[in-house]
Amino acid sequence: MKSFYKWLDNRVDDENNWIKEDYGIRHFLCPDVISENFVDSGSITVEEFEEDNFEVLHPVFEEWSKTAKPFSVSQKDIDEHIKEHKAEMRMRAMESGYHNFVDDGERTYYW
Repeated sequence: MKSFYKWLDNRVDDENNWIKEDYGIRHFLCPDVISENFVDSGSITVEEFEEDNFEVLHPVFEEWSKTAKPFSVSQKDIDEHIKEHKAEMRMRAMESGYHNFVDDGERTYYW
């Protein structure tokens, strides 16, 4: 039996890779949050989700996705995420005794 959660995790990885290529942001979408929103929507029961049957859950998820749009990303969301990331990195630099940092998307440099 094919795992729905594994499929969702791979789909989220693909979307995150696309976001990383376009915006330089890592780990923007989370499969656990999407799963929780899917179950909370009432489209399925917790028991159905825990059974993790791809053939049962995937069609329901696709229908739910048409209105919920779990993979949609707005420029406002991206900008907010970047702002939060920079604030977190600035705090880490200060806690480590450094005065500033530069994050080029690949590495973070402190001084």
